[in-house]
Amino acid sequence: MFREMFGGGKFGRARWVYFVVFAAICLLSWAARDSASFSHALNQINVGGEVCRREDDVSKCEGKETALRLSGAGVVFFALHAAMTLGVDSTTHRRACLHTDRWYLHAILLFLLTVTFLWVPSSVIRGYFEVARVLGAMFLVMQLLALLEFVYSLNEALLERQSRVLMVYAAFASIIMYLGALGVIGGMYHVYAPEPTCAFNIFLLTFTIMLAVVYTAISQHPKVDAGILTSGLVFGYTTFQTWSALQSLPASAECALESSDTPESLPTKVVTFIIVLGAVLVATMRAGGQHDLFEVYAADESLPYRCDFLHIIFTLGCAYISMLFTGWSMEGIMEQYELDRGWISVWMKIMSEWTAVLLYVWSMVAPVVCKNRDFSST
Repeated sequence: MFREMFGGGKFGRARWVYFVVFAAICLLSWAARDSASFSHALNQINVGGEVCRREDDVSKCEGKETALRLSGAGVVFFALHAAMTLGVDSTTHRRACLHTDRWYLHAILLFLLTVTFLWVPSSVIRGYFEVARVLGAMFLVMQLLALLEFVYSLNEALLERQSRVLMVYAAFASIIMYLGALGVIGGMYHVYAPEPTCAFNIFLLTFTIMLAVVYTAISQHPKVDAGILTSGLVFGYTTFQTWSALQSLPASAECALESSDTPESLPTKVVTFIIVLGAVLVATMRAGGQHDLFEVYAADESLPYRCDFLHIIFTLGCAYISMLFTGWSMEGIMEQYELDRGWISVWMKIMSEWTAVLLYVWSMVAPVVCKNRDFSST
């Protein structure tokens, strides 16, 4: 993993430059949403009206719209780079320089796109928002595939070593993950479902456990034999997604945690914000190098990663970040340090969890069901 992220010479340095650009867009979008003075200053360039006209809090409305505008500039920036580097299959390709050289041109392009998105009417931003919803959902799918690839790669690496010590460690880690996930779910029952009337929360927590029982049983079937470690990792992921979905419940929902702006609640909100945003940044950076998930054309071995795929991931990542900052909805406002709150956010996370389970189960049963197909390279 670290060799993939830090190696690669000129291409490796370019990858980090684009990551810094992506991170800067994320941080500026957050600052625009949560800082009233910053968003108001940027909105002076805008010639259109506000996107969220129904809101009474003008400063928060401006912040939400400005975050969308900045992320939109990032989406177009990386999408253009993906188009320019499409088909670059070696470090000597004539268009490889568009990825690794002439940085001043990249800076000028990003500046012009940012100014353009701050200037365009709000109707354009509304259209971009609908596109960003689709791109954000695609980003979640890509992350699910990357997760499964990581889970199976880790399991295969342990099996290839054929070390009893490693097997014992793997078994111990699996037990810890299962017990830890069950402990967390138990805590969530106490926090999010303290009363029998919390029907939705109880269903979500119980269904997560039921799914874990099902795919764990499948993984231990003699014809599958996928190993307990992979199921433990998936259980940990689904538990996290369940917690994240419950965290995103709107204040009006039954048994939802109230969003508090008291000084005592600020440290918790800040820590959660940093963890979630940091996880997205790391996941995006790592996924950009996993071009083997979608191998469209054969690339030269000297190429550390596919440039077009890297920019596609950053394009989807910018769109996903805009959804985190807006809660996947143009309605309502987001409080300071708040991410992904509202019913749309809740269901996006639930569907992401269930999709991960379906993909994991299919990856186990597909070789058994489709016996005539070769799955050795997938």
